[in-house]
Order: sequence, then structure tokens, then C-alpha cells
Amino acid sequence: SFIECSQAHRKAFKGNFENYMKWSQIKIIDNLKKFKIGCHSHFHSLKTANCVECIILDNKLMLKEFKEKLGYVPEIFCYPYNHKSQLYEEILFKKGFTKFYGEERIDIYNL
Repeated sequence: SFIECSQAHRKAFKGNFENYMKWSQIKIIDNLKKFKIGCHSHFHSLKTANCVECIILDNKLMLKEFKEKLGYVPEIFCYPYNHKSQLYEEILFKKGFTKFYGEERIDIYNL
């Protein structure tokens, strides 16, 4: 069933992730030539956006999970809550990320 994003978030913050994609579903999409998988953080929290230690931990966990589940790390990143963070970008750029998406959900370098 379809629910609004805000409702899915409230459920997820309480530990219910039934309205989120499973890794098995992400793998199916990843095998399709028309789609690219990107990262969106591990904790998905605005609290990490201005905290270097928080971003490093967030990225470490995110990258580890992608390596374990998909066998690689994507080079695309969409900011948590679409809130652009220069710290996130600088850290991820050093990890090989080349595309960053902001609040319009379009490539912020092609604006």
C-alpha cells in the first residue's frame, strides 16, 4: 500500500522499515541498465550534516553496507533531506563520488 513519505519516516524512526526498499529489490534495480544506484547516508539525519566525526562515521557505515550488499560503492550521493552539506561533499569526493544531488533532486553541477 502507498503511504506518504512523512508517514514512512515516522514509522522508520520507530524501527518499522516495511515501506522502504529491501536490498534484494535494490539488487534487481541495480542489474537493470537504465538505472543507477546512489547513496543517501546511513543514519539519514540532519544532525550529522555539520559534524565532521558524525559524517565520517555515517559514511563509513554507508560505504561498508554498500560493499557488503552490492559488492561496490556507488559514485552518486543525494543529501539527507536534500540538505546540501559541503562537509559531506568534500569527504565523499575524496572517496570517489562524482555526482551530488540537492533539494531539486537533480545534479547540482548541471544547474
